Amino acid sequence: MITLVDGFIHDPTSCPFFEWVDDPTCPRLGSIIRGLLNSKNRLENKVRDLEDDLPISEIIRNW
Repeated sequence: MITLVDGFIHDPTSCPFFEWVDDPTCPRLGSIIRGLLNSKNRLENKVRDLEDDLPISEIIRNW
């Protein structure tokens, strides 16, 4: 019989290890994480564009 003990799934027929079960996150957290990832991606793209505009990047790239 599989049981839930203190947030862990326990199956006595298998090895004596527990499997961790995370509580579900709130929907707002998902939108915050998506927003942070979008901001990070925009900043990385901006850095890449600025690096492409620098003359030294051409020298290093062609080295």
